[in-house]
Amino acid sequence: MRAVPALISCIFFGMFSLLFAGSSLQLVKRGLSQRSNAAMLLITTGMYCASALYLSMDMHSYLSALAHPEWILSSRERSAVHQATTLTVAIGWNFMFSDLIVLWRACSLWKERKFVRWVSIGIWVIAFVLAIGDIATSVQRPEKILVDSTVTIGGVSFLVPQPTMDRWGQICIFISFLANLWVTVLYAVKTWKFRKLARSRVYADDPETQLLYEILVILLYFSIAYCIFWLVFITISITDTGDMSGSEEHLALDGAIAQITGIYPTAIVVLVGWHQRRAEEAAEEGRLPSRARSSRPLDQLDSVVLSDPSSDEVDRSPRTAASHRAFLEEGGEYGDVKEPVDAALGSESATMRNDSDLSKSSESRRASGTL
Repeated sequence: MRAVPALISCIFFGMFSLLFAGSSLQLVKRGLSQRSNAAMLLITTGMYCASALYLSMDMHSYLSALAHPEWILSSRERSAVHQATTLTVAIGWNFMFSDLIVLWRACSLWKERKFVRWVSIGIWVIAFVLAIGDIATSVQRPEKILVDSTVTIGGVSFLVPQPTMDRWGQICIFISFLANLWVTVLYAVKTWKFRKLARSRVYADDPETQLLYEILVILLYFSIAYCIFWLVFITISITDTGDMSGSEEHLALDGAIAQITGIYPTAIVVLVGWHQRRAEEAAEEGRLPSRARSSRPLDQLDSVVLSDPSSDEVDRSPRTAASHRAFLEEGGEYGDVKEPVDAALGSESATMRNDSDLSKSSESRRASGTL
């Protein structure tokens, strides 16, 4: 019964390991002296350790049952309670910090909207308090843990340690789902606005703008898929019954969610690195201007995932201002699309575009003078 859930957990953990190694290498290369890089590396490392702890505890229980089948029929309640509590803390840790990264990104995308920042902070704090309450009340009710960890097969009952939750935990995962849904809506709006910009006269032929739009679309799809998976998990967890608690499907879902909550934000960090490599390759081939030729460090899409939402990293140089004015002149007919690209994705996108935009602005002025 536990062979398939164990295999699924191992597969997802292998994927997480590859993504974690790639993201860590990218963050180290960017430099840990930057606060956002160091914070992101610390968070992803903590999530990876929690996933590894969850898998090791689960595999230990499974292998012990295989090696000593008589143990599962004996009274090992105290050990089962400790293992189930550890699993609950590990999966709760990943829930909270996965949401933190997701909401951090929302604040970075909408840093000009304080309302978004305060709503995001409020959602995360509520979920965090509920998670702490769930763990605290679960520890004080070992009988509840034993009930959740008891599996009956062929009329024989035995203990399979697994995460547990009470009403606090059920409300917590629902708030977590709302947090991800909130970010997905914000993502959809930002992607829609950026799509209008990417199709405007100014940026329709700009390869970097099109690349940034593709990245936003991919991240939006990631968020939608994560929300769907989260909804399935919530539905099963809230409607869980005693007959279902120890089922093969339930154990497989618990093992998968412990890994996927770490995979999702780590995959975003890897995607940012992929965009950085593509932008650098395009710059080397002369297909777009690059900050790589300047003395300033590359940020790329850091404002989407890695930047400090409270900071203003937009390049305010004179040529950026000229580029912004040119955009407003050219894009006046596109409704409310009044934001420069740097407001959508970060200072790097604006700076890499400055030279081409300034050139377009100069050409427009020369044409007016000729007329």
